[in-house]
Amino acid sequence: MRKQYYTLLRSSNLADTTFVDINTFELIEKNRALAIRILARTKANLERIEMEHRAAFKGEKLASIFHPTMHYQFEKVFEGIYNPDYGRGPYGQLSLQMIVGYFNDFKAALEKRGILNGSGHLHFNLDETEYALNELTNYYNGTGMLTDKQAAEIFRYFAERKMDELKRIAEEIDAEYEEKFTGASGE
Repeated sequence: MRKQYYTLLRSSNLADTTFVDINTFELIEKNRALAIRILARTKANLERIEMEHRAAFKGEKLASIFHPTMHYQFEKVFEGIYNPDYGRGPYGQLSLQMIVGYFNDFKAALEKRGILNGSGHLHFNLDETEYALNELTNYYNGTGMLTDKQAAEIFRYFAERKMDELKRIAEEIDAEYEEKFTGASGE
């Protein structure tokens, strides 16, 4: 056995015993060529799958889920927290329900696209946003841990910032889906 080759003894009941010289460098080159062909086909197949996936959702903009009046809705939530006695409580609660609807629609759209998984920053952002929105909903219903206006306002402020962040993420995903896919090598 040497670095360049080795000799294999081949024996069976059906054939004579023979010695076969195996060139190690040729074997490595054949395996390398085979691996390159398989990886190239796998890459092409994955690119095709990615393009089909993008084409399926090309016209659906995630950012459009976040209605242009979302900040106005958050203002109404604020007014409902601080001025419930002036009839603004129901408006705040209704506005919060609309915001929760935007959130749920966004989450459903991500699930439909197969983007959500159990880990990653997106899942973390969704969990934080959902928690804040749930606590605000409980505040309006009188069932949550929030009992004072200042704490509710902190949650409202946090929820608004998180919804802005989710909208930014949606815009990034939309831009990615609109890009022409060129693969990792840029070919």
